[in-house]
Amino acid sequence: MSKQLGFLSPTTVRKHVSVLNKIFEEAQKDKNPVRYVKLPSKAKFTPYPLAEMEHIHDAIRGTRDEIIVLLAAWCGLRRGEIFALKPNDVDWNNKTIRVDENTAINDENMYVDKGPKSDNGYRNKELAPIRFHDLRHYHRPGSTRRRFPTQCRQASRTRHTDA
Repeated sequence: MSKQLGFLSPTTVRKHVSVLNKIFEEAQKDKNPVRYVKLPSKAKFTPYPLAEMEHIHDAIRGTRDEIIVLLAAWCGLRRGEIFALKPNDVDWNNKTIRVDENTAINDENMYVDKGPKSDNGYRNKELAPIRFHDLRHYHRPGSTRRRFPTQCRQASRTRHTDA
């Protein structure tokens, strides 16, 4: 079984083992064979190599999504974190972004701001690899509005789990 798990990402393996663990716990109570499966360590975010990132940037340069893709690729920000960014989240002197909110879709299919799910969601990300002047284009002094506003409308629920 361990060889087969080697083809999956650590996150996927952890999810599968977690589900199997619960099934066997319930079915076998104290006779759970999954209890002895060694879980892989969580995968750590590693940015794309510089040459590949330059190629991606060339392909999206000048589009409305350029900075969004760069923030995701270079800084490892999630979609909801990018859309929740506000002007005071960017420290222009230290070239960092504070991540402390997430834009999500609620049960009424509306966009809402929420705090991170865990303490690991609160973090400061360095902007060194990203072209700092690209982000400065979105800087509006004195504004408290979001950098990348989501429409105040119903959201369409298209997620990777729907595929």
